[in-house]
Amino acid sequence: MKLRTSNFSNNTDAGVALFATVSADLGTQVDPGGNTFTGNTNTGLKDNLQSGTVQAVGNTWIANQQGADGNGYYSTAPSYTPVPKLGPASGKNYSIAVTVTLDL
Repeated sequence: MKLRTSNFSNNTDAGVALFATVSADLGTQVDPGGNTFTGNTNTGLKDNLQSGTVQAVGNTWIANQQGADGNGYYSTAPSYTPVPKLGPASGKNYSIAVTVTLDL
């Protein structure tokens, strides 16, 4: 699954939920996502994968939540150096159910 410049906002649960063993590309260092994950009731990205790494670099999240900066970014232009988050973790921007790496 590859998503670019999509808006995942104002959902009554998660903006995006990943399950099983899907390969998710929501943005990479060389091809930033440009997606928006804001205003969701539960969390922006719910990661229930069994293992692996999810790429979600270069997206807009809720500012000042779970380490996002004041603009809602974890990695910023021009380098988009991914910030790894390791599970389990839970919050408004992302939720990681098991030991998965989420590159933001």
